[in-house]
Amino acid sequence: MCKFLVSIDENDVALLKQNQFVTAYIKNGPHKLKVSNECNVLSMGMRKTLDLIADGTDQEYIAENGFWGQYRMWRSK
Repeated sequence: MCKFLVSIDENDVALLKQNQFVTAYIKNGPHKLKVSNECNVLSMGMRKTLDLIADGTDQEYIAENGFWGQYRMWRSK
């Protein structure tokens, strides 16, 4: 089964299987959240990066593969 590598500011945070999650505590300010899945050879691996602003509040992000093979990530909370 493919795993998803979660990175914040180019630092690897977690390697997750489907339906797993990670909690990260980061300093306030701007950061880059990246999720990659290197299992799909045809698409040369899937990656998505979001800019986020840590402000001390809880934030949740979801990453998924769409029906047509697209890779998406968005803030849900």
